[in-house]
Amino acid sequence: MDFFKDLFFGALRLGASCVLGVVSWPIYFFGFHVSFFMCFIYAVLTGFVCFLGIKYFFRWGHIKSSKLPYREYKYIRGHLRDGKIKIHRVQKNMLRIGDLRQIMKNYNLIKTIRKIHAIVSKDPIRFYEVEIFYYSHLPSMDELMEKYAFLNAQPVKTDEIERSLRETKKIISDLAKTIDHDLKELLERDVQELQLEIEVAKKSIETHHWDQNKK
Repeated sequence: MDFFKDLFFGALRLGASCVLGVVSWPIYFFGFHVSFFMCFIYAVLTGFVCFLGIKYFFRWGHIKSSKLPYREYKYIRGHLRDGKIKIHRVQKNMLRIGDLRQIMKNYNLIKTIRKIHAIVSKDPIRFYEVEIFYYSHLPSMDELMEKYAFLNAQPVKTDEIERSLRETKKIISDLAKTIDHDLKELLERDVQELQLEIEVAKKSIETHHWDQNKK
């Protein structure tokens, strides 16, 4: 989903930049009487500057809405980029292993991982609520899945390999439960905020009914 979202906004920026570049050409040619060749160069540069400008404008808006200092925002974005790479590897290795039952478990796990990442990407300050996910749980899952997929793909398996596969599968299952807990912890704040909104709404309704009864 993130890939298609990035692709869509990238295509949107490219399209807008190309339009601005094309529109700028006759302005340079007729308005400033620049030579035909130089108009082409200026139009390309205009489109390029617009492409970067649009990109950094939206990034600046995201930084401002995150209420984080730029250095802190950059630090978190670095972890998010690294996390995105690990999530892609985990998903790729998940598709290489397991029977139908295991595939369904892996599907639920990747949904949980991607949900955590989506929440933090949208609101970077929440990174601190699940630091351990990015520092420990996700990297461990990435390494375990890669090694498990490698051993599982071997045409000949010794008793030691079979034992290692069983142990790794159990650890992956336990780690998946830990990642489920990460998501629950992350959603706890949203639940509390929702409960607060419900209480405010209830008081508002009770006040309205009280006023109506007084009339």
